[in-house]
Amino acid sequence: MRRPLKTVVPLAYVRSVFSGYGVGVTVVDRAELLPVLPPPPAGVTRRRSRLAELLGPASFSESELVREMGAVADGRGQLAAYDAVLIAQLAARRPAQTDLTEAEPGHGVEGWSPARTPGVSEFVVDELALMRGISLAAATGLVERSLALVRELPATWGALADGLVDEPRANAIVRALAGQSQAAGGQVEPAVVAEVEAQALAWARAGETPVRLQERTAAALIAVDAAAADR
Repeated sequence: MRRPLKTVVPLAYVRSVFSGYGVGVTVVDRAELLPVLPPPPAGVTRRRSRLAELLGPASFSESELVREMGAVADGRGQLAAYDAVLIAQLAARRPAQTDLTEAEPGHGVEGWSPARTPGVSEFVVDELALMRGISLAAATGLVERSLALVRELPATWGALADGLVDEPRANAIVRALAGQSQAAGGQVEPAVVAEVEAQALAWARAGETPVRLQERTAAALIAVDAAAADR
């Protein structure tokens, strides 16, 4: 007899956006998750609840509005950092060794997709593009940024996760420093990259704009490693 399908169901409760937020996960029979319901009355649409309806911003005082907007901004950083870890975990489970070799039929052909991420299966980008509904180029960039944050720039990842810097500034640091460390295949000593990263985070926390932050971080790297200018 065929076993019933299972599915993972996230259960959440909200008191305030990212303030007092809990998530649980359970596995239930698919039949229990999708009960057969009668058609809704005329003019009624079934959908999930919306935060604006649950929290009622129209009733907030101005200070409460400011608090919630700050919480949303902080939550974006937390989710971006968490998303980077999820993508890094997916990439770790899809090593390049699992791809077909040139001696096997059906192997990838150079130039058919955006540049591949070293050490990662060519299909990670395809999976992510499908899951997110984004282009292969966008998925490639997302994989590269996520791996750089998690594997190369842990201080920047931590600052993003802790709400000390926002995602645009974290990405600016990534663009300036990703791939530079010897640990990531670059030519700069890891301690030097960490030193520049710490300085960049100080600038980010002081409010430097993302564009200027990237420029200053790249310049700081060149100041301690002149060869970086050629790379």
